[in-house]
Amino acid sequence: ATMEQWLPVLDVAPLLGGEIGALETLAIDLRKACEGPGFYFVEGFERLVPERLCCDLLAAAADAHRLPADAKQSWWLNTSDSGYMPVGATTRWGSAGRPELPEHDGINEAALFWGNGPPWVA
Repeated sequence: ATMEQWLPVLDVAPLLGGEIGALETLAIDLRKACEGPGFYFVEGFERLVPERLCCDLLAAAADAHRLPADAKQSWWLNTSDSGYMPVGATTRWGSAGRPELPEHDGINEAALFWGNGPPWVA
């Protein structure tokens, strides 16, 4: 049995290949994805990001998640929303210090590193 695809898939290959109208089509699809589920998959980027780099990034992420919890706590989310979120944490409370964690059972942890912060942080 196959699972229904509910997240949009944005194909950037036509844009990267210089196809006429590709930018406009991608913009429309991106807007629908952002106004709908708020998440999307990107495909067709292989000419920009080599497969080896993707594999290395996934391996580095797996290594980071295998570290002991106390090591990851030192990466706690900062004001640029860069850092570590333990199981049960959420970004809904923002990154103003270390607020109490919300009351829900989580199954995922996350580590987000933006360098100097995401583009929307001045």
